[in-house]
Amino acid sequence: MTKSIGLGDCVKIPDGRIGRFIEKKGNQYKIRVRRKTSILQSDSNCDLDHAKA
Repeated sequence: MTKSIGLGDCVKIPDGRIGRFIEKKGNQYKIRVRRKTSILQSDSNCDLDHAKA
C-alpha cells in the first residue's frame, strides 16, 4: 500500500537525510532538510520516485 505525502510530512531523501515536505511543483517535491555541516536548514528538490514517506 502506498502512502501519500502531505504538507509538513517527514520524508527520507536519497542521501539518507530526513526532511520535511513543504511544496510540490510538477513531478518534484520541495523538501526542507538540515545541512550536513551545520544546524542551518536548506531546501532540496527531489523527484517523486525518490522521496519516501
